Formats: sequence, structure tokens, C-alpha cells
Amino acid sequence: MYNPKNTAVSQQSYAILNAIRNESDIFRTSTPLVEDAASARAFGEFVTGAGAYKELFWGILVNRIALTVLSGREFKNKLAQFRRGKLGLGDIVQNIWVGLVTPEGWTSDVANPGDVYRTNKPDAKVSMSAVNCKLSYEITTNDTELGYAFVQENGLYSLVSKITERLVTSEQTDDYIMMKWVMAKNLIANPDAVVSVGAVTDQASADGAIRDMKEVVNNYPFMKTQYNEAHVPAPCPTEEIVFLTTSKSRADFDILSLAKAFNVTYEQFLGQEVQIDEFGFDEFSLERLYDLLDEQVALGLIPAYTPFTDAELAYLNQIVSAVVDKDWFMSFDKVYEMNSVYDAKHLNNNTFLTIHRIYSYNPFANCTYFTEAAKPTISLNKSTETVAVGANKTLTATASPADATVTFESSDTSVATVTSAGKVTGVAAGEATITAKASNLAGSATAKCVVTVTAN
Repeated sequence: MYNPKNTAVSQQSYAILNAIRNESDIFRTSTPLVEDAASARAFGEFVTGAGAYKELFWGILVNRIALTVLSGREFKNKLAQFRRGKLGLGDIVQNIWVGLVTPEGWTSDVANPGDVYRTNKPDAKVSMSAVNCKLSYEITTNDTELGYAFVQENGLYSLVSKITERLVTSEQTDDYIMMKWVMAKNLIANPDAVVSVGAVTDQASADGAIRDMKEVVNNYPFMKTQYNEAHVPAPCPTEEIVFLTTSKSRADFDILSLAKAFNVTYEQFLGQEVQIDEFGFDEFSLERLYDLLDEQVALGLIPAYTPFTDAELAYLNQIVSAVVDKDWFMSFDKVYEMNSVYDAKHLNNNTFLTIHRIYSYNPFANCTYFTEAAKPTISLNKSTETVAVGANKTLTATASPADATVTFESSDTSVATVTSAGKVTGVAAGEATITAKASNLAGSATAKCVVTVTAN
């Protein structure tokens, strides 16, 4: 029975064989142009007839696969659109931010024009990222599999798919996990990048969360400092924002409502949206992540890392979405190569996919996460207090939520000290400010009390 799909696959097999044939004088002069099953078998009989020809065939075939992989792999890793390309010479990437120029008053007084040759150094900041991931993936195929490539109409295409799927699916899975790790480490280390939108349980809470997200997105095009880790003024046009959604938020939020909230059309939103499973890690991805990191620690590419705590993993799963500048991710390939070695002793062919890569982010680019976790609040029982030298008074802090940790700090310990329980002791006459701080993974909040210490 005629099957258009099988016919298309067969033509792809023939196209690959002819491409290999055209790259070698010996294949071109000794084999026919592959146009049908019979000519494919003739090509196969020549290739499998001598070990040297097998080795040559594998080498050219793997080169063709590598070209296919490089052009098609962006459809596998959901976050691959953040890939920034392949590095040429060198293995370090720099991000340079140059600040605003401070204005000065202008004068028309030619008798006192000022120093026109004065050096005005720019306010410049630089971040650098080096190759921090080197991995190799290997698959073995044998002469039996090679033989089937020429006796079935779609045989070669199936062989190519077998090799690429095993290698590339593994590499792309790890690439996705590593890119999520970059986001997770940034998220945990930078609570200022997190906006609490509250738990999304119904339409009203979903609408409230969208309103909070909209406020952030509306601010992105302006010279704001609170949306990037370096706290530099860095505007980001709406059309250069990438919207990260999760499987849960995709179900909780109406996508058309999100598009309207972010001042883009539905079609534009879909073009700028990247959906991931979650910002956290399940058991499978966490185990694979730690294996990957262990390999890089052993190579000396990264320092020893601290595994996620249960509280951190639970917190990551409370992130519902994020908006990032498209240039926030810093992921470059230094090496992305596929090579093949023919093992004549065992009649096997070993194919290797090798990657050397940079995983990092741009601290000068905007990135904001939206979480259902509640940010802390705190209050003190007093805003002012008086205590004599050598005497004690205790301040009581009320903080929420339950996971918030409360600490106390004195602005001047030579005047007054304070313990972790809020007990204030007068040291010398004067005035000091006692700050109570409540912190959790979602952020922090403070409350202050001005303490006046009097002499006895």
C-alpha cells in the first residue's frame, strides 16, 4: 500500500546516502547514484565489503548527523532559545555595563571655561564567565545495524535517528536541567528578584496575581534598578521580554489574559513564551543534576556545590512564572562536536557527542520571578524606647509567615547592644537604632526602634 510518509522517509535516506557519496571520490566512482531501493543496496554492498570503506562511511555519516543536530536541536530543550551561539577563540565571555553620565551645569563664561581636557572615567562594571561544563556522550552501533541500513527503504534514516535520538536526547535533557539549575541558584541567592503574588486558587486570586505581574512588566522599559542583580539602571523593551510559564501556571492563568496584561497580542505572547515543567526538580532530574555537577567538580570546572535543602526545593516549586530579558541567560557552546571511531576488532562503531559549554547569567539584565510564597512581615511592640546605662529592656517582634527567621541588630553597639531575643542593654549615653529583620527564601522585611540611652 502506498504510504506518503514512508516514501518521504525513504527519500531522506537516499538524500543522506547521496550526500555521503558526493563527499568521497571512491564512493562517487564505485557506487551508483542512489535513487531507489536497488541502488541503495548496491551502495551498501560496496560499503560493507571492506573495513576501510566502513570506517570512511561512518566518518562521513557522523559529519552529516552533526550538521543535522546543530540545525535541529533547538526544538528539543525548552530553554534552548536562550543559547547565545558558539564561541570562537577564547573560552571566557564578558558582560560590560556602562553607567549614566552625571550632568554638569553649563556656562557661557569664556573667561572661565573649565578644564576641557579633564579625564571623565565612565562608570563601568564587568562580569566574566568561563567554560564550566565539559561532557561526553557515547553510543555503539555494529555492522548488523549498518547492514539493515541498506536493505530496508527507510533503513539509513532509522539508523541516523537511532544515533541522534540516543545522544541528543540525553544531551538536551541535561542541558535543560543545567539551565534550570542556573535559574534556581539565581532565584535562591537573590530574594530581591522575587515578587510575591499570593496563592492562586480561584479566578479572583489569579486576576490579582496577573495584576502584580503586569506592574513589573510595565516597569521593565524604564530605567529601574531593582530588577537586576547588579542593581544598575537597565531598561528592557517589552518585545525583548521572555515570559517563562510552568505547567501549573499554564493551567491556572488564562493565556489571553496574560497577553493583555503584558500589553502584547496573543500571538506575540505565544512567540515570547517558554513553558517549562516547573522551576523545581523532581527526583529524576535532581539525581541527574547532582551527577552532572559532581563530574564538573571532579574536573575542577566549578567549586564544590551545596545540594538543595528540602525547604529550597519546596520554595522553587512555589514559583509560578518569571519574566526575563532575552539576554539574561549566558549559555554558549565552545565545543559541540560529533565524532566516530570504527572498532575493527569487534565490528562496532563508537559515536561520541562532546560538548564544552558555559552556563551563567548576565547580572546586568533584568529577571523577575513570581511566587505564591508569602514574603515576611514584621512589627515591633515599640518604635521608641529609653534605657539607662547598664539597664535592660526587651523588644518583642511579631513576624509572619511561620518560616520567617527574626534577627536583631544595633546601629551603634557602643551605645546599646541587642541579643537575638531582642534584649537591649544600655552601654553609654546616646542614641542607637535597633533593627528587627524577618527573612525567608521569598525575601525580608524590617522594623525599627530608636533607643535612647540615659546616664545613671
